[in-house]
Amino acid sequence: MEFNFADRLKKTMDMRGMTQAQLAAASSQKEPTIHRYLKGKNKSPQIDILVKMASALNVTTDFLLGVTDIPNSSSNLSAEENLLLIAFSKANERDSALVWQILDVYLTPPQRGSLSQLRASGDKLEA
Repeated sequence: MEFNFADRLKKTMDMRGMTQAQLAAASSQKEPTIHRYLKGKNKSPQIDILVKMASALNVTTDFLLGVTDIPNSSSNLSAEENLLLIAFSKANERDSALVWQILDVYLTPPQRGSLSQLRASGDKLEA
């Protein structure tokens, strides 16, 4: 399947619970600029804009560009977060569902939607 920057950006914003206006403000861009990326009118961002959007979304530029499916480099995570990811990756389906049931109270509605979409597609949710 061909990589689509607009899709990756939208999914990442949903995963982070961030609106178009919030991303624009956090990345020092105008909202119409973000809108053009989300609609695919701008196919790929200039490097300086890419870096700002990645930073605002707490992901790597490689993730936004589709080079990797790992949103953060592990160096951005605390030791506790790394341990949680390692343990969660080993959980069976039942235990994974239980963890998400516990964490549901901390998710925003867009994040819940992303989780539902990922479950339906059979993909794993990335940090």
